[in-house]
Amino acid sequence: MNLATLELFAVQHGVATDQQLRRAGVTWAQQDAALRRGEWARVAPNVIRLAGTATSWHQRAMRAVLEGGRGALLGAVSAARLHRLDGFETTQAIEIILPVGGHAPQGVTVRWSRRVSGADRHVIDGIPVTILPVTLIHLAATHRNVEQALDAALRQGFSPRWLTEVFERWAGTPGTAAVRRLLADRVGRPLPRSWFQRLAKRLLEAHGIALVDEWPVHDEHGRLLAELDLAHVELKVGVECQSVRWHGTATDRARDAARARQLRQLGWEIVEVWWADLERMDAVLADLRLALDKALAVSRR
Repeated sequence: MNLATLELFAVQHGVATDQQLRRAGVTWAQQDAALRRGEWARVAPNVIRLAGTATSWHQRAMRAVLEGGRGALLGAVSAARLHRLDGFETTQAIEIILPVGGHAPQGVTVRWSRRVSGADRHVIDGIPVTILPVTLIHLAATHRNVEQALDAALRQGFSPRWLTEVFERWAGTPGTAAVRRLLADRVGRPLPRSWFQRLAKRLLEAHGIALVDEWPVHDEHGRLLAELDLAHVELKVGVECQSVRWHGTATDRARDAARARQLRQLGWEIVEVWWADLERMDAVLADLRLALDKALAVSRR
């Protein structure tokens, strides 16, 4: 085998199509000889497997996509596994999305679609899959753990704006309205602490900023004034996540302002993070660094 063929099998989990082998420089005669010697095995009308490779889930998924032909993508629960979404880590199902008129492989679940285009294609672990928003749409259409999957996507830091844009492009398709409602509900409420801590810590710790989780702050009478999502206790700098829904009315703003004054009187500086800030975490980092530098300068006087 030439180097191009070895690399092809390596990238595609031990399988390749006849056409791919031709492009890699393998002639029909060379392929037939390898099949006769048992070095390769035909596993589908147009797919060859390298002998000795493990028949893993990834190989079965790659084989199904290759057999499906042009435009075939791994989708639904199978795509959710490759996107590393919670609840799908161990799924063994193989589901593919095919354009109308494509070839349906045996032994896998096929979903036909007229909507999937090149813009909906992504590659993970060498396997073509539907992009994450389209994967969520298909999960919603088949009522399979879409809430858990969406939560996982947001925790990973996927942009709510991007999700919304794709959902709008897919408007009218089964599952789209449901997943849009789920996203709107999450964007409009406070980000759960577990999500916030993962997103914030991933960024902050990468820049050498270590913060404490859920730090309680008490007033001069010992009453709990606030429980900060993240805090630098020594420098008295806290980070809190906010939401328009819960902090957008005049009453809410007045309450928050009074609380912020009390925190400042106790020597605390607070950096707020809103849902929209997930699109601009570099700016949040800059705000936090400024607050920490200011607090450090005051402590050295």
